[in-house]
Amino acid sequence: MQLAWLLASFWVRRKLEQRSKGAEYREEGYMMLNGGGSGSMASGEEGWEDRDVRGHKSRGQLRNVGTIWLIHYEHPGDIRFRPALRKALAERHPSPQGYARGEKVFIAAAFHQNEQVLPYWTQTMLDAITYLGTDNVFVSVVENYSSDRSPELLREFASELDRRGVKNRILVQDETIKKPEKVEWNPRIEFLAAIRNQALEPLLAHGGYDKVLFSNDIFIEPESVIELLETRDGDFDFACGLDFGHFGAYDMWVLRDRVGHLTAGIWPYFFDTAGYEAMKKEDPVPVFTCWNGIVVFQADPVLPIHLRIPRCRHLLFQDILGRRSSDHRPH
Repeated sequence: MQLAWLLASFWVRRKLEQRSKGAEYREEGYMMLNGGGSGSMASGEEGWEDRDVRGHKSRGQLRNVGTIWLIHYEHPGDIRFRPALRKALAERHPSPQGYARGEKVFIAAAFHQNEQVLPYWTQTMLDAITYLGTDNVFVSVVENYSSDRSPELLREFASELDRRGVKNRILVQDETIKKPEKVEWNPRIEFLAAIRNQALEPLLAHGGYDKVLFSNDIFIEPESVIELLETRDGDFDFACGLDFGHFGAYDMWVLRDRVGHLTAGIWPYFFDTAGYEAMKKEDPVPVFTCWNGIVVFQADPVLPIHLRIPRCRHLLFQDILGRRSSDHRPH
């Protein structure tokens, strides 16, 4: 599948380069990546600035394509929180309020047949929770239909969360969501969506959290989790990591650039000018949508209105009242 996706990416790139010759294509802010002019930015670029995609897990390896299988490279931008994290982990009695900005973070995940991933993932989350503060985090995990050690490992994780005083709901061997006969195409997506909604149930029932961190079954470092949460100093609506498989970026079918077009599985991933320039500068890339490996988003949009953070409701009503008052002003 990865190889097929790479071939498709090359095909898409060629089509985009051909399309860049047209005025309509240039107006959308695309450019040829092999030399030619800088292209022009789309007039609506600002509308998507708050949705970012960040490549945290393997981005540094992309700089060393010739030796990617021979060495390991850590990108400096991915480990800038490592000293602060290590200091927090070294504390004999870490502060329950944590060492970050004090935001309340709802961590959600769904697992199936992940005994190889879970030991690494659970330790990463425990370390990240120490930094974020045990009082600031809720962990919700759903596991179902596994025949390996996933349930056992998650029970151990739940016990450790309880020991540390972290609020949690860890469902193992749960069959509330019925598995379709064939887990492929649309039935698969509907099944996964239902499981993710199930993982969000404690949040939707009680609210009380600023951001949602939703993780797939990935290998990730705790400092990368923190880095994602700190995207643009926390000023974003939706931010994603960039997941990598054996042959390049992974799950690219869920990623769309800032004007809603497909991206590529190889660097620079984005063909529009804003995305390409952001990749060159190693800045967050504005996108239309994403869900690659791990995501963080504002909790309010998924909450019932009565559970949303009061300050947001106040700003909303203030905006509505402002519009009404302006409508009644004499012209």
